[in-house]
Amino acid sequence: MYLGATCSTELDPSVTHVVSKDSGTEKSHWALKHNKFLVQPGWIEAANYFWQRQPEENFSFNQIKN
Repeated sequence: MYLGATCSTELDPSVTHVVSKDSGTEKSHWALKHNKFLVQPGWIEAANYFWQRQPEENFSFNQIKN
């Protein structure tokens, strides 16, 4: 368990988030198809730093950082 999460490398209906560096992977496509959160690794890093869940939209692949 990590910050309240159960981490897995397998995909099933219990998965709520997919963390990926690349939005083009099979698991990333699965997340989008199944309406799951698809976030960049910085989401976990920020949660660890602030010790609380961070807004997924700040770490989505659609988020443009300046």
